[in-house]
Amino acid sequence: MLVISSLQHGRVCDKEKRSAGHGRLMFLLSLFKVLLAIEERLIKDVLSETQASDDLNEREKKAEIRGFGEVTFSIWSLKEAEACTTEVYCSEEFMADVCRREVGLDISRCEVQRTLRGGDRDSIGKGKVIGYCKVTYKDCEKLQVNRH
Repeated sequence: MLVISSLQHGRVCDKEKRSAGHGRLMFLLSLFKVLLAIEERLIKDVLSETQASDDLNEREKKAEIRGFGEVTFSIWSLKEAEACTTEVYCSEEFMADVCRREVGLDISRCEVQRTLRGGDRDSIGKGKVIGYCKVTYKDCEKLQVNRH
């Protein structure tokens, strides 16, 4: 009887261990879901501050500037953040396909604003950034429409 009793006790201990492991797994799964929800909320908070567009290609960015005088697009990585500069978006190389520079202006202005969050002290973590890039250039030569 002693042998049977200890075997049954061993089975009970195994069940308790499995139950405890299942409980920990459920806790970690719940925690993961909460962290994902927080990250999603943070991203929405950052991008809701602007009318940032996702995944615009270079051609679409140029069309936005040509049509509206500005474009705002999302930044999802350090590489994209580093490219959001006047050296890239206010260069002749980029702007040549946007429009011709309006002549006769005393001051011409091309602006690039970069708004980011991330890093060691932000909840998205070290080495990660999210945000948006806004390029403004309103000194395009006006199109002349022939009405014949």
